[in-house]
Amino acid sequence: MNFSDASVLTPRDIEKQQLRLSASKLGILLLLYNILFFVYVKKAFLYVYYWIVSGEVTFDAARINEYLTNKDNFSSYTAFSMLYSCCVVAVVLILTVITARLMRIKLLGMLRLNDKRGIKSAFLSFPVVLILNNVIATICNYITDFFSKHGTVIPQANFSIDNPTVSAVLLEILYLIIIAPVAEEFIFRGLVLKTIAPYGKKLAIIVSASLFGLMHGNLTQFLGAFACGIIFAAVDVKYNSILPSIIIHMLNNTLPIMLNIGNAIESKAVTAIYFVLFYSILLAGVFVIARHLYSFKIQEDSHELSYPERIRTVVFNIPLLLYTAYLIYDMIFAIVAANS
Repeated sequence: MNFSDASVLTPRDIEKQQLRLSASKLGILLLLYNILFFVYVKKAFLYVYYWIVSGEVTFDAARINEYLTNKDNFSSYTAFSMLYSCCVVAVVLILTVITARLMRIKLLGMLRLNDKRGIKSAFLSFPVVLILNNVIATICNYITDFFSKHGTVIPQANFSIDNPTVSAVLLEILYLIIIAPVAEEFIFRGLVLKTIAPYGKKLAIIVSASLFGLMHGNLTQFLGAFACGIIFAAVDVKYNSILPSIIIHMLNNTLPIMLNIGNAIESKAVTAIYFVLFYSILLAGVFVIARHLYSFKIQEDSHELSYPERIRTVVFNIPLLLYTAYLIYDMIFAIVAANS
């Protein structure tokens, strides 16, 4: 009895099916992370916070919202917004790691670093990231100023400290220098890279950087995050760990937070230290680019699928496409809301 050769899957077909399945898992996890988990954890935090401070257990959303919008209590302070962000992001990350494990994606293993040169590479990459960030930020400022003069507001992130209490400063440091970088690296370098890299390291770098940029929800941060995300992902792929990008991300967030704190507490000493560090690191970045950047290479593995086929399989994957569309919609909605 003869069987048709058409029923036999070729290595190319198998790789395509595996990539499609992996991209679908990735898209589903990202949708859960960015939509379902955040929505319910945010609600849960506000309910629990109200129960603790008021001593009243209620599910009346209107009453809780009325309390939270009262400017005479703690919920109107910067410390509260930072506490809120810390708790929500930490819990959402834990839920995502658990869900990924149930889907047989082990994210915690991405913290291991077998090659200690990854730490050195992280510190060498940070000055380059700082230069790239500031060049793009300068260009974006010109663009936003241009649109602003013509009546269109382009939203930008604001992490200034309105109420510079000790708790506000400490919580902002905890969130922006520790919790947010760890969470974002687990998701966009850990989850995305671990899922896509087996089918193309360079493809994984571009996908993770694109999603990382879009996640920030505004045009100015998108450009900077995309460019810096390429460096983050490239270092992680080279050393098969997210530890290097966590270090770069933390260092990258530290300088602007230092400036925010200096401005908030009106400390000339802190501001002076910031500018000394800033320009020293910029100079170091020029040296790194001149001496080391040319030697950094990503060794790509061979694949049955061509590069264009792998791109199409990822880009047109339905769950991943839905997640990308959601991020783009969120960015467009922010611009519309800022100009309405």
